[in-house]
Amino acid sequence: MKTISLTVIADAIEETMDGWKQYYNTTTGEIKSIPDIDNPYISMDGFLDTADEIDSSDEWRLLPTQWELHEYDIMERFAEEQDSEQLFHALRGRKPFRTFKDNLAQLNLSEYY
Repeated sequence: MKTISLTVIADAIEETMDGWKQYYNTTTGEIKSIPDIDNPYISMDGFLDTADEIDSSDEWRLLPTQWELHEYDIMERFAEEQDSEQLFHALRGRKPFRTFKDNLAQLNLSEYY
């Protein structure tokens, strides 16, 4: 399985518009977008080859949409994996997202999250 930066995945998810799906190829690291089949505003005609490629291979994984992500839960799980009381404390205080990010930098963990 190809390793891919979390930033690349986060950017792809952030760029996804309503009515579109993003897929990640676990072998090549490539990301492809196709419209939802029931998207009334975009025809699938120009995307049929891509849809067939994705459907015919086990290498493609559907990425969650920005509405399916729960950032706070992700940060909690990361703090658990690191067994870091400092990160847990950051999540319990004021401005948890900013404080968590600042604490990651202090702990030299920014590249992992």
